[in-house]
Amino acid sequence: MAMTEEPASKGDILLEEPFRVLFPVGAVGTLLGIVPWMSFALRWSEPPSSYSHGMLKIQCFEASFATGFLMTALPRFLETTPTRWWELFVSLCLALAVGFSLAVDSFHVGQWFYLALMGHVALFGLRRLRTRGDDPPPFFAFIPAGLIAALLGVATILSPIDGFTRLGENLVQQGVLLCFVLAIGSHLGPAYSMVTVDSQRRRHPPPIDGDDSCCSWRACCYRHSSSKRACDSWVPCTSASSVGSA
Repeated sequence: MAMTEEPASKGDILLEEPFRVLFPVGAVGTLLGIVPWMSFALRWSEPPSSYSHGMLKIQCFEASFATGFLMTALPRFLETTPTRWWELFVSLCLALAVGFSLAVDSFHVGQWFYLALMGHVALFGLRRLRTRGDDPPPFFAFIPAGLIAALLGVATILSPIDGFTRLGENLVQQGVLLCFVLAIGSHLGPAYSMVTVDSQRRRHPPPIDGDDSCCSWRACCYRHSSSKRACDSWVPCTSASSVGSA
């Protein structure tokens, strides 16, 4: 009699996919940052005068979504242990603290909580890196760059440098997000391209090696995907070089 696997509990699912907990926090924080402007557009209130609401949109969204994604993706890419309960709990508390502090105009307190959350994420990554079963994708090198930008950004927000009054703000609002997008997008883009090629292969299976239509299929594969290496590996034609260079 075949053994059937027991379905994972809700707790195990949350530990394997922390984004289910942290993404909603970022979404709510973003909405709280937008509400004052929506109220002003509807002429229900005066324009927001606090600087914190703008940082609430960026920092709460950025910290929650980045933390949720990294705590979900890093254990899988590194083939190591998933998130532990205390790690998820600390992340959730710090993300909520960032959002609440900025929502009540405690700007400097919010910066310290944001810095603590980024430090927590950095330590999480280092622990998984030590016990990894596989190396991370090359473009994940942008993740520590983003964390460094967060550290320097908060430091210069709390202690502004003469002549560079917006440096800290730009590092947090643009530098951190840019680094995380490069790290994640540079991997997901080619991965999605491979999925596109694979679906094309299932719809139109490659012909047998030596068939005259082989090069035609390969040319179609090139047109529908940026991954020419995948096309070459799936269709071992002898005239691959002529098609690929065309």
